[in-house]
Amino acid sequence: MKFINHSGMSLIQVLVFGGVLSALALVGTSMINDQKAAQKGAQTQDDITILHQAVTNILQDKKYCSATLLYNASMLSSGWNTPTSTPADIEAVYLAQTTAPNTQTGQPFIKKAANAQMNPRYMNGNIFISSIRVNFPLNRFEIDYNRVNNKAYVAKSVTKFVENIIFKTEAGVNTCFASQEDVNLNLNQKFCTSLGTLFTWANNNCVLADKNCSADEVLTGIDAGGNKVCQPVATYLDWATLVDSTVSCNPSQTPATRVYLEVVGGKIRVRCTN
Repeated sequence: MKFINHSGMSLIQVLVFGGVLSALALVGTSMINDQKAAQKGAQTQDDITILHQAVTNILQDKKYCSATLLYNASMLSSGWNTPTSTPADIEAVYLAQTTAPNTQTGQPFIKKAANAQMNPRYMNGNIFISSIRVNFPLNRFEIDYNRVNNKAYVAKSVTKFVENIIFKTEAGVNTCFASQEDVNLNLNQKFCTSLGTLFTWANNNCVLADKNCSADEVLTGIDAGGNKVCQPVATYLDWATLVDSTVSCNPSQTPATRVYLEVVGGKIRVRCTN
């Protein structure tokens, strides 16, 4: 028996067509969920980057970096006095505050949490911090950021560093701050090496790698490929305007004459003396 609907389609065709629509709907839902998951993952990565940049800015400031040591002093005593290869765990990164009458207090900027279900959580609840460590031998802070899956509270950990930190004891007080010299040198070196083959990084300076031009030429710049450009000296100098020939000198005359060069009125001329 063959069942025909009013549109002229058989019941089997209707069932097959309905199954295709269901499959397409399932595939579409799966694609949307995958896209949402990818967007969520990208967002949490951006959240970690933004949060870590803020933490970096805080720890590169001497008063905040030193406050972090001060308010974690009980946890850092052994690591600070006798630094070892094992990083020392701390509870928080602190902001230093001063209240009347000049009493210093500490305000946590970030704190670690025991797990994903515990506060504090940051960046709209997407991130929690499972560990903050001070690594004295390597001159850096080490921070474990955790991306939270809000459904199951499953977290993926990402470790980031705040480096080039100098730890010192000044007047009996533990202090720390970013070595801006090291930071700047690193940036300068990267910039120098990006300029092309004409420049090279040597002795913490960006210097010309090949500055020699042929005779009667001067180095005037670099081309698009980073190669030196040499031009004739005569292109840039008019000797008639630089040399004063009104004074003559004969070194062989008697008595003996000594010859010097001097600048008079912006011109070079010979000076003769006995």
